[in-house]
Amino acid sequence: MIDRHNAGRAGLGGLLLCVALGAAVRLPFLLDSLSIPVDGDTAIIGLMARHRVWSGTMWGQPYGSPVESWLALPFVELLGTTRLALRLFYFTLSVALVPLAWALARALDRRAGLPAAALLACPPAVLLTYAALPPPLYPTVILLVGSLLLAAMAAARALPEPGGRHLIPLAVWTALSALA
Repeated sequence: MIDRHNAGRAGLGGLLLCVALGAAVRLPFLLDSLSIPVDGDTAIIGLMARHRVWSGTMWGQPYGSPVESWLALPFVELLGTTRLALRLFYFTLSVALVPLAWALARALDRRAGLPAAALLACPPAVLLTYAALPPPLYPTVILLVGSLLLAAMAAARALPEPGGRHLIPLAVWTALSALA
């Protein structure tokens, strides 16, 4: 008989190892990116985080939203509007994709979580470059849409249950949909 409690711990331990591996693999790209000037679109994210109450769209651009600058806000508050603040923000978003892949894969099949996390921890070189120098909005949209998928799966599992418990996953799904 399988001990589900210990199996869950093993899965979580594997996830933590994959997150650590993902951070270690991305670290050289982060360090290298600190010597590369910030492009205009990325600079706008930092400036919008600095002037957070004066943002409705991505300043003067026909695309985007202030969502990414809201997420960058803690980094800008802590480190100022510096290259390090913006690069560390995108590094963190990239590492956050590892547990997201784990959760999405586990939602489909519990055995798939660890392989999915391991694959995203050590992605192809182009994705490692994007971990340090991404086009703005892409990492945030990927995280929002992935989270939206997780919320939709949770809502689908809860719908048949009586008692209105399905309203919480549906509310999360609605909020993520609006942001995505």
